[in-house]
Parts: sequence; structure tokens; C-alpha cells
Amino acid sequence: MSTARTRERILDTARTLIEAGDGGVPNMSELARTVGISRQALYLHFPDRAALLLALVTHVDEREDLQAWVDKIQAAPGAAAQIHVWAQMQSRRNPKIAPLARALDQARHTDQAAAQAWRDRVGNRMRGAAGIITRLRSEGCLHPSWTPEEAATLLSELTSFHVWDNLVNDSGLDPDRYAAIITTTALAAFASPISDQHLTGAPRHNRHHDTQELAARQPITWAGQAEPHRGPVPPDSATSGRTPQHQRLIQPHATHPCSRRPAPAATCDPVARREWPRSYGLRYLVNTRLPRVPPGSVTPV
Repeated sequence: MSTARTRERILDTARTLIEAGDGGVPNMSELARTVGISRQALYLHFPDRAALLLALVTHVDEREDLQAWVDKIQAAPGAAAQIHVWAQMQSRRNPKIAPLARALDQARHTDQAAAQAWRDRVGNRMRGAAGIITRLRSEGCLHPSWTPEEAATLLSELTSFHVWDNLVNDSGLDPDRYAAIITTTALAAFASPISDQHLTGAPRHNRHHDTQELAARQPITWAGQAEPHRGPVPPDSATSGRTPQHQRLIQPHATHPCSRRPAPAATCDPVARREWPRSYGLRYLVNTRLPRVPPGSVTPV
């Protein structure tokens, strides 16, 4: 049997032992005995358990086609879409790698080899998060109070195996709902300032007043209207002079959902707006939740 075939059989057997066992990582003697080779032959392929576990993690990634998901994340039209695809990847892949992830997590506190394999996975996830945060910042969706390192750390933790396991398996959250919640949480957090006012007893602002004030500073359009409107409420031609107060107020498409500056076309993609309507924070709330305007009055400016 060729060296490559033997190596692949060793890794497949190691994965099978982990998935069929009690969550522990098999030792080298048990693995060699199950494969049907000597310990010396096993050490010819993997000099120690750390090398074996690192190779096993890479082997599982290849079997579960991790690269296809990475390509899909990189091809997403914006940082918000990248976060959502990443959360979808976790919800689809994690059930397949859960036994291995739990075994490494359980063993890493007492097993140096398992700890090294775990750190390798964490490092890869952190590098992916840093790339998305760099793009998020360039699109104007990262509040200046966040440092890129802080944002990348939070995103890495939100998309970690532990969070997925707790929300989906322990709490029974639907996988698609999990992806939507992770995306919404991340985008809302990154668009908001980091503040400790709630700990110092500072008075809270009147939300209605803030909404009115923010609405006065930015152009408002009715659904389907091409130009910003700041005068009296226009009549609705389809309802014989009735005011379209039941319609949503929307922001012009040239305005970025997380910033006041013009945005790339991909960021304002209508599909993204439909998928995550709540992920754009206060700007979305202002544009959709303004108080109703009685007929014949003026818009809140």
C-alpha cells in the first residue's frame, strides 16, 4: 500500500474513532492497533500526536470542502454578505465536524497536542474575521470607537463553534435563524459606538426626540420616489388623494445603510436589504419606524 493511501487510512480511522467514541482523542497505540500497523509505522507518518491532530483537522476540512465555502465568502458582494455566508457555513459544516471539535475542546486543557490543534483552528478563524473587518471598515460600517482588533475578536467569537453549539444544539435555534441572528448582531454592534454611559448613570436620551432629530438631518423619500422629499406629504395617485402614510419611508439608494457617505453598489444590493432588514441599526429604524403623519400635514423635519 502506498504511503499516501496509508496516511489517508490513518486519518480516516482517527476520525472514526473520535466520532464513535466518548468524545476523547485516541492515543497513538489505540490508533495503530485499529489501523493494523505498528506504532513505529504510525510514527513514520506522524512524528507526534500534535502533528497527527493538525493533519486530521486539515483532512476533515478537505473532506467537508471548506475551500468552497471560503471562495463563497470571498465572492460575497460586501462585508455584511460575507458575515452572513460565514454564519451559514458554520450552520452547515459544524454538524459534520462537531465530534472532532468537541474532542479537541475537551482535550485541549490537559493535552498539549490537542491544544495546539485547537489554537491552529482559532488562528485561522481570527485571520478570516480580520479580513472581513477590514472590508467592513472600508465600507464605512465600523464605528470609529471600535479598533479592528476588537471587532475581529468579537466576530471570531460570534462565529465560533461554541456559540453555534450553544444556540443551535443546546437552545434549539433553527440553523437559518442562527445565521440571521449572528449577522444582525454583528452588524448592529459594529455600527454602534462603544460606550460605558449605561454604567455611569448618565441620563438616557429620548428615543422619539433622537429619531425626529436624525430624520431632520437626512433626506427622506417615499417608496418609489426618485428624489428626496422635504415638503408637504405628497398625495398618493393610486388612492385618489389619500396620503401614503401607510407606506414605508426609505432611504435613497445612494446612501450607505451604515454610513452617511455614498456607498459601493454592492453594499446597497436590494437582496442584502431584504435578507437583513434589521441589521442596519438606527438608520433602518429611523427610515421605517417614524410616527405616522396625518393627511395635510408636513413630514417630520
